[in-house]
Amino acid sequence: MRTACRDVILRNVFGSVEEGLSALGINSIELYLPRDLKVFSGHNLEYELSDFKNYLSEHNIEVNSILIANDFRETDYVVKAVNIASRLGVRVVRIDTIVKEIKGYSLEDYIRLSIEWLRELEGEVRDVALAVENHGYISNREDYLDALFREFPEAFLGLTLDTGNFYWYGYPLSKVYEVIEKFANRVKHTHVKNAVTECKEKWRKPGEVTMTPIYEGDVDLKRIVSILKKYGYHGDLTIEDESLGRYNALGKNIF
Repeated sequence: MRTACRDVILRNVFGSVEEGLSALGINSIELYLPRDLKVFSGHNLEYELSDFKNYLSEHNIEVNSILIANDFRETDYVVKAVNIASRLGVRVVRIDTIVKEIKGYSLEDYIRLSIEWLRELEGEVRDVALAVENHGYISNREDYLDALFREFPEAFLGLTLDTGNFYWYGYPLSKVYEVIEKFANRVKHTHVKNAVTECKEKWRKPGEVTMTPIYEGDVDLKRIVSILKKYGYHGDLTIEDESLGRYNALGKNIF
């Protein structure tokens, strides 16, 4: 496994992706691809993909995955990202399915709608895996993810495992490890973050945690890495520290 970081975090903290990678001593990033397809380097990947490849080579930057912040059923954006990933030689595109609750909808409704949409995408995706993140109010739910993974093959649909999000959603800490082990063979990509709460072994409401630096939280990241190794994962460990907003420029906790 290799340590990586989200390009957005590198830019926000260090001023540029290049400076951030140099400071951390790593060279792998998750690439955020917005709807206009213009990435951190200024290249528009609809027209300047070859130039961007040269840029990556010149700066010794590897792209381990592409992240898009799509809306549900936003098919065109997903397909464009998949095509760009394929041309870059990137094998994973992180997507959202249903993140927010919809009034009057049941779990079965969320599952049915998500499967219908993914069926539309299945014929458009080649040589790249989609990786739904355990994220928000719906796709953090074990039964929801379980239903999707039963429906689609691993080569088409996997998981962007966020190490803090099951805990954020309200799972007791011991349950977090249980669910991660259950889905470990579907992990295509990761977001590594951590959190703390006083009610470690109780079910909680979503958001009843405090985000922390990755080395300070309740979640045992070494244990998660061991689980991933056990199931043959060899991909990235991509830093997504959501505690950074608590600190000023000198690293002092401002809360």
